[in-house]
Amino acid sequence: AIMFVRAVGGSFHWPAMQASTSLMVPKAQLTRVAGMNQTLNGSLNVFGAPLGALLMELLQVQGVMVIDVATAALAIAPLFFVRIPEPERSQARTPGAQPSFWTDLRAGARYLLNWRGLMIMTGMVMVLKIVLTPAFSLIPLLVKDHFGGGAAQLSLLEAVVGGGIVAGGLLLSSWGGFRLKVHTITLGGVGFGLAILSWGILRGDRFGVAVAGGALLGLAIPLVDGPLMAILQSTVAPEMQGRVFTLFGSLISLTSPIGLSLAGPLSDGLGLQVWYVMAGVIAVGISAAFTLIPAVRRIEQYASEQAPQVE
Repeated sequence: AIMFVRAVGGSFHWPAMQASTSLMVPKAQLTRVAGMNQTLNGSLNVFGAPLGALLMELLQVQGVMVIDVATAALAIAPLFFVRIPEPERSQARTPGAQPSFWTDLRAGARYLLNWRGLMIMTGMVMVLKIVLTPAFSLIPLLVKDHFGGGAAQLSLLEAVVGGGIVAGGLLLSSWGGFRLKVHTITLGGVGFGLAILSWGILRGDRFGVAVAGGALLGLAIPLVDGPLMAILQSTVAPEMQGRVFTLFGSLISLTSPIGLSLAGPLSDGLGLQVWYVMAGVIAVGISAAFTLIPAVRRIEQYASEQAPQVE
């Protein structure tokens, strides 16, 4: 039912749903389920835009909106018939205080700050997002200004990246990754770091090689996103997952404006490809650090010892 909701209704990355997933799926299978989610997300990215354009061509705007409402209803309907377990709420707040977004956010922040390995891992992911978000946003300019392409070349590159994400999700869901999930993250991170680095060093007449790099980039993304979510779901206390996931998502969202504000002036002053070289090198370095920093490498093995006690 969850897969149906994801496929029909769009992205379902709500903190509560992610927290409930860890109560329904055995820990050993969390990475495979995350791979399935990545496959569905990649499929939506590949087919969503063309399907939307086709509907806009065949129907009026009102008709498209009706389809949007209908698919949302189809996505919600299974939730009336399928029991979704919910984690118990802890009492990690001031006695007598009323539940609120801010009290839960503060509880999540205390939990994160008191767990060194999780805090370091969160910081590493934020750095990755700061350099990677502009790399994706600047793809149209890279295709147009450096490779001399147009709409067809841009569509081809984005379709190849989307297809790579689908393939990477299928690979992760069937393989399950390495026993230590951080090793899978390192493999994927080094893969997409090298792909982005190649975009920064390729000559303008090597667009075909850039497309191959796009395939590697797409293939590698699920190998990072899937195990990362599986680590959070398997190590964070179930009653704290909603709060930690909300805080984690907020911090990751904060990186987008930071990265774009840095990439704009740097790309204008030094050239577009400089950002891709820098982003690729940083991505490879940060990804390797997942297995080099003991507190992060051992986060799964020693979660019961490292994790803060939930009050």
